[in-house]
Amino acid sequence: GTGSTVDLAVTTTHSGNFSQGDTGDSYAITVNNIGNISSAGTITVTDALPAGLVATAIGGVGWNANLNTLTCTRSNTLFAGANYPPIVVTVNVASNAPASVTNIVTVSGGGDAIPANNTASDATSINASAGSGNAVWVWPRL
Repeated sequence: GTGSTVDLAVTTTHSGNFSQGDTGDSYAITVNNIGNISSAGTITVTDALPAGLVATAIGGVGWNANLNTLTCTRSNTLFAGANYPPIVVTVNVASNAPASVTNIVTVSGGGDAIPANNTASDATSINASAGSGNAVWVWPRL
């Protein structure tokens, strides 16, 4: 398109596969301004964490983070072509988490004019735990 716009885009990524019962796995969320003018006003990022994952921490340099709502906000200008420091969401994986989950994040505010890229999803494979049921280790009877 033509004209001057703020266009915020969000991505979410992770490394490797998660496993049932994991602690300390994480997602990284990045907000970019791919428009040609700077943002203005408060920008909000929300993580809709899938069932089977429980957030234990959320934050990033310069972000005001709320673990209960999995929301981060900031109101400093994001210049055209720039990105904010990443948000890291740390999660524990339930022992009965499904084999595949999808983390979904959204960005809003800042004068964004193009909503089409304001949501991102990250499909995540979850390996079965080594044990069966809720047992982590089963010691053989000798």
